[in-house]
Amino acid sequence: MTTFSSGTVVMLGTKLVAFGVPGAIIGGVMIALGLLFTASSRTGLEQWIYEGFWGVVKGTG
Repeated sequence: MTTFSSGTVVMLGTKLVAFGVPGAIIGGVMIALGLLFTASSRTGLEQWIYEGFWGVVKGTG
């Protein structure tokens, strides 16, 4: 098993934090955009209701 000096561990931790914080911010933005997209898109049932047997009806979307 390899042993690391405390300086090496601190340097590694600093680099992980430097990449982790922007990664967490980007991940949070992506989750927010995904939730917004999901909330605004129609489900299969809604799509069928709007475009069902009669096709697309003007004025409903």
